[in-house]
Amino acid sequence: MSTPEYAQGGGMPPQAGPAQPAPQGVPQAGVSYPMGPQQQVPEKISRLSFIFAIIGLGVLVLSLLYCAYIVFTAVHSDHPEGGGFVWIIPFVVYMCVLPPINLAGLILGFLKVGPSVSGRQRMWSLLGIGLNVLPWVIAAVLLVWIRTSVFPGTAGALLALG
Repeated sequence: MSTPEYAQGGGMPPQAGPAQPAPQGVPQAGVSYPMGPQQQVPEKISRLSFIFAIIGLGVLVLSLLYCAYIVFTAVHSDHPEGGGFVWIIPFVVYMCVLPPINLAGLILGFLKVGPSVSGRQRMWSLLGIGLNVLPWVIAAVLLVWIRTSVFPGTAGALLALG
C-alpha cells in the first residue's frame, strides 16, 4: 500500500484549480484601490448655544410679563394683597429654570469658539454666549434699580405702577 505524497511530507493535500481569493475587507499587498475625487465635507454649523439663549430669554420675558400682569391686576382689584407674592415667580425662574438652560448654552458656545472653527461658527457661538449671559445682566440691572429706587419694597413698586 502506498501512502499519498502529502501524508509523507506532513503537509496539506494539493489544491486543484486557481488560488482562493482573500476574504473581503482585508487589504492585499500590491493591490491598488481606485481613489475617487476627494470632496470637502461642509461644516455643520451648530446653533445650539443660540437656541438655548433664545429659550432662556423667552422664559425670562414670559415670567416678567406674568409678574407685570399680577401686579397690574392686584393694583386694580378690590383685594390687592395677591400682588405681594409676585417676587416668587422671578425667583423661581432665576434659581431653577434659567441656570440649566444658560449653562448648557454657555458650554455649547465655548466649545465652538476655538481657532479650528470657521468664522460663521464662531459668530453663532459668540452670539449665543452673549445672549446666554444677558438674563443675568438684566437681573443685576433690576436689582440695582430696585435698591436705588425712591420707593422702598413691594409697596413702592405697587405705587409706582398704579
